[in-house]
Amino acid sequence: MKNSHLHYIGLLLLFTSSFAAYNWIFGYVTALQYETPDCFFVFGYAFLAEWLDHPGGLLVYAGRFFRQFYHYEWLGALTIASLLTAFGLLLYLVRRKLNQTTGIFHTFFPCAFLLALTAGTDVTLGLVAICIAYLVYLSIPGRISRQTYALLATLGLYFATGGYFWFFVAWVIASTWFDRPLSSGLPFKLLYPAFVLCIPLAAYRWFFPISLDSAFIYPFVISPSILDLAISIYLLLVPLWAKIPWGTRIESLSYSPRGLVVQTALLILLAVSMLYSSYDSTTREFAEYHQLYKTRQWDEILARATANPPPHSMIQFFTNFALYHKGKLLEEMFSYPQLWGTRGLILKDSEAKGDLNRAIYNSDLFFEMGHINASFRFAYNQLNLGKTYGNLRRLAECNMVNGNYAMAAKHLNTLEKSLFHNEIARNYKAIISDPEAANRRFAPLRVNLPTVEFDLRIGEFSALLALLKSNPRNRMALDYLTVWCLLDKESVPLFAANMHLFKGVGYTALPAYCQEALMLWEKSTGATIDKSGFAYDAQTEMRFDRFGQQIRQYPDRKSAQSGLQSSFGNTFVYYYATIFPPYESLASSSWLLLGNELFSRGDVDEAILYYHRALRGNTEYAEAHISLGNALMYQGKTEEAAAYYTRALELKPGPKGARQHLGENWQLRSH
Repeated sequence: MKNSHLHYIGLLLLFTSSFAAYNWIFGYVTALQYETPDCFFVFGYAFLAEWLDHPGGLLVYAGRFFRQFYHYEWLGALTIASLLTAFGLLLYLVRRKLNQTTGIFHTFFPCAFLLALTAGTDVTLGLVAICIAYLVYLSIPGRISRQTYALLATLGLYFATGGYFWFFVAWVIASTWFDRPLSSGLPFKLLYPAFVLCIPLAAYRWFFPISLDSAFIYPFVISPSILDLAISIYLLLVPLWAKIPWGTRIESLSYSPRGLVVQTALLILLAVSMLYSSYDSTTREFAEYHQLYKTRQWDEILARATANPPPHSMIQFFTNFALYHKGKLLEEMFSYPQLWGTRGLILKDSEAKGDLNRAIYNSDLFFEMGHINASFRFAYNQLNLGKTYGNLRRLAECNMVNGNYAMAAKHLNTLEKSLFHNEIARNYKAIISDPEAANRRFAPLRVNLPTVEFDLRIGEFSALLALLKSNPRNRMALDYLTVWCLLDKESVPLFAANMHLFKGVGYTALPAYCQEALMLWEKSTGATIDKSGFAYDAQTEMRFDRFGQQIRQYPDRKSAQSGLQSSFGNTFVYYYATIFPPYESLASSSWLLLGNELFSRGDVDEAILYYHRALRGNTEYAEAHISLGNALMYQGKTEEAAAYYTRALELKPGPKGARQHLGENWQLRSH
């Protein structure tokens, strides 16, 4: 009884400590919510059927069922603790069946390891299933009955758990070969391994559309780490630890006071080290920001961003998004380090496509702006990577804004079958059942729907322009376009071209950062920018002049960055002169495409700005010289156009367009 009591106390401690570790101490469930987009689960045969086309699919399905409880942190921690404790109890019972003397360490050592693997609940569930099947095997009296059960259980476990059935196979083989004498049940001992090998081969050849390696191991995965290999070998050899004599002699000492202290200390050390080895501070930070973002805690996001520079573009994205929602984006953006440039404003498309979370962030951004097609595109890209509650909801919302209620209902019907998101689905279905309610709900977004579309190859910058062309009163689009131009540094003329829109969206004065950008551009180019009735304020001018005087005292950018940070760290000129984020500006070819698209729409003045931007990025871009020449010809500026045509021919003698346009230009100048 002493033996049992100690193990039950250990199981209780395992439950409470794992619950505390995952919920209170480390906050791991928050990270698991972020890291495991495969938490998606809906009830119904259609979703179940998706997992029946390969062995082990039922195990993955069950894992998703339990991972959906990560929706609430406390419930996620409770789920993890319960599964770990269940495995610990079952492993204890297995060892008791094999040997009455069962060591504490041998029971709880695998549980300590699983603490680091709980994101993959499939692992724990697979081992739980194996333990249950093996306990039944050990409980069946009679050799023939037991062998028959082993054959049937092996088939069932292969279909249900896939590669995890190898643990059951190893335990059965070990148990049979421990029978005395060795000749007892010899046909089964020899034929059972052959039978086992035939199962995945038959599954691969005739029953499932899977690869050969998947037929043998899916969904069980062994990482190349020594610890993963060690724990896998340990679990495969569980019957050996209980049966071989030397193991028994060692375990006979396990309940002495000294033995208990040593084993307990080893287990605690192992558990803590496993938890810390699996701890990823970056992922944890992403997860916490993600949670604040989901719950729209803008002040908390800004407080965190103030304390620490953004280690990644996504955190800068959260910061800028929070600033907009607080109405401070153009007024305070440089009070927070903009180390990632335009990447921290609109997440790079190539990155967003490869990450489930990033895709939905861009989708959220454009949905709020009113560019529903761009929002839909990001949500759909995410759907191709895997279903989540967020992308289904967004696809439904986009379809509702566009008036496609039938397609919206399709996505809402799926959400309605979920455990924690069905109420949202029912509320939306009630709205779309009433056309007047739907119009009231989505009218603000429909006002911003773009009537002008741009080539999506150019990037999300073109989406901002499309929104402004369609609705000049779209303040969010104007703010984000302006910030994008400032972060890109060399796109100030593009911001200046839209300055006339600032009064229309409610600005009574030009934000200080915008004033600094215009001052810098005028000073560096000698051009005079039409400020559309806005004036520079004296304080901003004085600060600009003071920065210009002080930066001359520093020999290089690095020293200027550290020396001027305290006085000018929250200014645009400081960012312009000292901060060099990863280059993420549009390529010259994209600027050319954008200019051509504007030119075709009759926006010649704006197109010329983009042609100049393309040439600043690549001064030897012959096609940009030709396009700029065409735009100038359209405006009647024949001499300027001729210079660009001539330069295009010097760079690339081949283009017939340049020769033709230069000839036409000469004729016009002759007249």
